[in-house]
Amino acid sequence: MSRIVFQVFMAFMVLGSIASCKPEFEKILNSGNSDLIFEKASAYYNDEEWFKAQQLYEKLINSYRGKVKAEEVYFKYAYTHYYMEQFILAKYYFKSFAKTFPNSTNREEADYMVGYCMYRQSPDYKLEQESTQEAIEQFQQFADTYPNSERLKEVNQLMLELRTKLEKKSFEEGYLYYKMGEYQAATISFENLLRDFPESKEVERVRYLIVKGNYELARKSVIKKQKERYEKAFEYAKLFKHKYTKSEHLTEVNTMMKKTLNKIKKLKKDGY
Repeated sequence: MSRIVFQVFMAFMVLGSIASCKPEFEKILNSGNSDLIFEKASAYYNDEEWFKAQQLYEKLINSYRGKVKAEEVYFKYAYTHYYMEQFILAKYYFKSFAKTFPNSTNREEADYMVGYCMYRQSPDYKLEQESTQEAIEQFQQFADTYPNSERLKEVNQLMLELRTKLEKKSFEEGYLYYKMGEYQAATISFENLLRDFPESKEVERVRYLIVKGNYELARKSVIKKQKERYEKAFEYAKLFKHKYTKSEHLTEVNTMMKKTLNKIKKLKKDGY
């Protein structure tokens, strides 16, 4: 056998060997055997090989439509996305599952997972909180739909955590305005916080900052705006004093009230 012929022969042998060693997964994926694909997908799923399980389940979604195993395929397919931290897709497939199989025993869990995927997407409080708000709304819908669910305690705890994050963001935004000397913007932001989170642990501190911010705004205003702004600061201070009779800030608030009244009297005397 000539050298060239021998090399060609060996090349074909290598190619044949490579073909015969084609990974088992690819053979299963392209086999067209739905029962085999389902069996192997379940095995990969149980072994937490989410990517492989996901690819095989995806192959089955259309071919199993209308069949008994379709529900299991779709449900586990949604979970593979969740386990791979593909939360946007997981949310989509859990929601789709709930619509496709409304009478499923897994319907409640799917509805819960829609909210939980949103919860997992919720970012640090400093960032945009659209996902946080969506998660709260989804969990609230879950609580309304399943008032006797065993998951209700956890759902309420997760909603509290998310609301606390929104509250913190709201406070930090108001406080940033306050530190920048943007006292009107700070007041608006703080009043929104009081409206949205009336049970906040920061309520007393927020009302104190509103008082101080409005006092500083009046003090630093041009003279023709001072009377109106001092009067407003005085009303905020009076409200604070009424609500928090034992506050650590009370002495300072009383001092601001006294100075405010003196400034108002002087401004009136000067014709303002």
